[in-house]
Amino acid sequence: MSTDLMFVLAVAVITWGGVFFYLLRLERLARNLEQQVGDDLTPRPASRHGKGESEDQQ
Repeated sequence: MSTDLMFVLAVAVITWGGVFFYLLRLERLARNLEQQVGDDLTPRPASRHGKGESEDQQ
């Protein structure tokens, strides 16, 4: 293989590797955000706090 072809292949592998890791990071961020939003939308039972008050009222 010529040096130019090796350089092009190396740049392509580095670029696609970076894209792959960025997408993995983005997916993990989206999963964490989805979990936080889901937790915020889940109704909290009154008996959880002992006095029947929610966290917002304390």
